[in-house]
Amino acid sequence: MSAVGKVFKKVFGFVGKLFGFKKVSTPKTSNTYSDQMATLTSNTAPIPLIYGTMKTAGNKIYSRLNSDKTVTYQLIVFGDGEVESISDLRFNDEPANSSKFSGVSYKFYLGNGKQTIDSRVEGSNNEERAKKVGGLRWDAYVALQAKANDNLSGSFNVTAIVKGRKVRIYSSPTNYNVDWSDNPAWCVLDFMTCYNGCGMKMEEINIQSFID
Repeated sequence: MSAVGKVFKKVFGFVGKLFGFKKVSTPKTSNTYSDQMATLTSNTAPIPLIYGTMKTAGNKIYSRLNSDKTVTYQLIVFGDGEVESISDLRFNDEPANSSKFSGVSYKFYLGNGKQTIDSRVEGSNNEERAKKVGGLRWDAYVALQAKANDNLSGSFNVTAIVKGRKVRIYSSPTNYNVDWSDNPAWCVLDFMTCYNGCGMKMEEINIQSFID
């Protein structure tokens, strides 16, 4: 685990499970910080803030089957706020593009605030899709589809490597750029001041101390 991962494991834990085929009930599984990772489903779980780089199983917020129940369409949200990248998508810890699977396609959304909702969600336009899954403009997620076969059926875990939130990196108390960083100082500052973290005002923070 990275240094920033260790810091944030102590600060807050992430639990989530949202609308899926099958509810994961094993208490020892987690969608982050665990050797036994599970894609979780819960309509009350918070969407995590991911800092640094980590493997996560995310929260399933949408799933449906086609008419003959052979193809699944899913949206898995990994984190809140714009992230640097999402990669290494896996189903049950096998690469999503493995020859073991069929009919697989997917698209990553990095939460840049401008993105629309993937067309795998039912609805003729973005407004209709938003009624089912929310706006998702600032959510980092993957939209996927896969065909059932001997290697993939029912409920399966979806994991990815997420290079997490872009944060403010200050060069002086009044100048900064927004970029990815695994420096715990900038990650903690972001968590302290972002609206979905501690929500502190910037004027309450001694920026110079973080620079130092």
